[in-house]
Amino acid sequence: MMRFFRHVLIVFASSVAALPPGEAAEQTLQTACSLLTTSEVEAALGLPLTPPANYDTQVPSGPAQGQTIRMCLWPRGTQNHSVTLSVSPAMAPLIPNALQPQSQQYYDMFQKQGYTLDKQTFDNGMCLAVAPSATARAKAFVTNCTLQAKGMQLHVMASSTTNAVPPESVKKLVDLAITRLR
Repeated sequence: MMRFFRHVLIVFASSVAALPPGEAAEQTLQTACSLLTTSEVEAALGLPLTPPANYDTQVPSGPAQGQTIRMCLWPRGTQNHSVTLSVSPAMAPLIPNALQPQSQQYYDMFQKQGYTLDKQTFDNGMCLAVAPSATARAKAFVTNCTLQAKGMQLHVMASSTTNAVPPESVKKLVDLAITRLR
């Protein structure tokens, strides 16, 4: 199960790390958790969550090497789900219909294992819902939405071992976080 979530995070990280350098607008963002409250996330997703934790990470390699990604994690705790909000400068325009080659190999792997992929594209990004087949040994539902606005790239990943999280609900959270960027 943890291996699956690691693969999903790698897909996101490879998408960000593979972006060519560009000009990103300066944003004043102290923490990613300042963009959403726990009650907002719980209301949007219909899932009880534990209090969030802020952390930052650096892109380890590629054209965006050294770039800071600010993250807010509502951890799994005793629950069967978690939510992560990631915020980083938009290094280049996000092209919703073009998957980075590194990401495509993970999507292909999920499909070969019987997962279904539901991709929705928007002018400023995309959402991807990954769901296991009825016969899959490990049950993991993951919905990711990545949007760009105000020179930033925002990504919300909601994962659950019990039920799918609708892409519309996750996109609503990203849209709300965007309104709080300065």
